[in-house]
Amino acid sequence: MVIAVISDIHANQPALQAVLQDTRSQAVEDIWFLGDLVGYGPAPIHCWVSLQSHMPSPPCPTALAGNHDWGLVGKGDLGMIFIYASDAVDSHVHTSSEFNHVAAAALQKNREALPGGATETSLRSWIDHLPLVTSPRAGIYATHGVFDMEQPHSSLQRYMNNERLSEESWQSICAWLTSGSPPSPDYVAGDEGWQAPRLMLVGHWHRQLAWRRSPASRNDRNHWHQVIPGYGALPNGTPMATSHSHPSPPPVTEVVLSPLVDEDPERPTIVGVGSVGLPRDGARAAEGWAWAKYALIDWSMPGGQLRFRHVPYQVEPILNDLQRFGYPARLAEDLKREG
Repeated sequence: MVIAVISDIHANQPALQAVLQDTRSQAVEDIWFLGDLVGYGPAPIHCWVSLQSHMPSPPCPTALAGNHDWGLVGKGDLGMIFIYASDAVDSHVHTSSEFNHVAAAALQKNREALPGGATETSLRSWIDHLPLVTSPRAGIYATHGVFDMEQPHSSLQRYMNNERLSEESWQSICAWLTSGSPPSPDYVAGDEGWQAPRLMLVGHWHRQLAWRRSPASRNDRNHWHQVIPGYGALPNGTPMATSHSHPSPPPVTEVVLSPLVDEDPERPTIVGVGSVGLPRDGARAAEGWAWAKYALIDWSMPGGQLRFRHVPYQVEPILNDLQRFGYPARLAEDLKREG
């Protein structure tokens, strides 16, 4: 089976449609969603209709809530949901105060775009039933941000972007399993139940990455190493497309890790699958084109093979809609940087 793992759609309909079309060309048999259907972009309803038609109704182990999803339906405190670690701030990420302002303004625009009636009620119910931590298969865990099994809401707040958080997340799952604590209502597992973590899937940071844990070193400290450099900006050696040479840039596949799951249970893997609607790695497909990014897991390969997929889409339609519906100008600037 080939599984597509997608995250951070952010109401970007052209990007989502490009990815869903691409999954058909990749013989994808199932789609897992790691949160943030809404926020930033101007098409929350269209994206929801497209996405929910590809997966079972929540709560299920193949779809998760993100911080923007909770913000839309009023779950939790917005100040809590949009707090981010200072070490995540760089040229492609807002400072906390600016981010909170832009994110809240975009969510208000998303609310104004909801049609009311049965459709809006169904969307709100769908989001309200999304879990925060899932295990879709034995040894596979998924969440939006980081794993803190004692405080599940923290998964909506922090980026998985360094060695310390990787180790803390893995240790949190292991300690929770050992404790025998009952699952939170926000946790959902598939038929195989909760087993020792071998693969952890996350979104939220809008960058593609892969980390693997190394065995204990001589100083008795465990550490993780990054499997790929550059956080998925573009595969090494892939030329930057231009509108002159590639009127329609071709999709790009990067084989990241094979086998994906190591035989040693002390060497789990963490994968950040990137963002469909707003990657934050600065890579451009071509002038007027942006990348929509997601991950493929091919279980026909021994141990599974991880591939990052980069799919081009025309960015002008969403730029026009952002302006037409009065979204913050910063959002168009971010998309122009990528497209």
